[in-house]
Amino acid sequence: MSDANVYETPVIEPGMPGLAENPRSVSIGRGWGWIADGFGHFKQNPGAWILTVIVGLVIVIGLSFIPLLGQLALWLTNYVWIAGLMIGCRAQASGGNFEVRYLFAGFSNDRAGSLILLSVIMAILTIVIMVIAIGPVYWEILKGGSASDQALIESMSDLQGFWLPFLIGMLFLIPLMMAAWFAPALIALNNVPLFKAMQLSFIGCAKNILPFLLYGVAGLILAILASIPLGLGFLVLGPVLVASIYASYKEIFTE
Repeated sequence: MSDANVYETPVIEPGMPGLAENPRSVSIGRGWGWIADGFGHFKQNPGAWILTVIVGLVIVIGLSFIPLLGQLALWLTNYVWIAGLMIGCRAQASGGNFEVRYLFAGFSNDRAGSLILLSVIMAILTIVIMVIAIGPVYWEILKGGSASDQALIESMSDLQGFWLPFLIGMLFLIPLMMAAWFAPALIALNNVPLFKAMQLSFIGCAKNILPFLLYGVAGLILAILASIPLGLGFLVLGPVLVASIYASYKEIFTE
């Protein structure tokens, strides 16, 4: 597949060829199957995937040194980066090679504006929910409050005052995450309008709660294992999980 074809956004609407009429429901075992499929993507070109993780980390660390503006830049572009990786997965699934440049492919996509708006919506709603849940402590965390900050430590050690509201806030974030999970792929790969993409993403997740439960448990176990060798395991697990999103999108939404 040529570069032009890889970056071209197909004009496809929900229910037309390319997308299934409705999101599918799959068996619970596919929760692990998506991770296995993600590893299949990784092992086709492990060097490029690992280098992409390193480049991404360098960008994140570099932006973190810019007070406020760096964090703002990440909030505004979070789902643009993810969309670029979905474009790379599509190229790989179509017989091409995954390359580091796909990390930036979302910025050249026709729907980059929608991806930025998705990032903004998710950032604002997440902040609102967590501020309501745990109040000023969340602002301290956002500002990068250090582990040596005694006031922050005391606040986070309060079971009822911090952790219970925090967990309640996380529960409210779950539907939001469901609405955003598949949205970058649907927007970038199928030209689905932003709010329609969020709606379809939520439905796709809701119809596959059991596979996602298995996926979450397996992902958590793998994350614990990946953290043992000084976190180096995430150089593999990160790409595998990213590619697993594409694998699940392809199975649930495409014909």
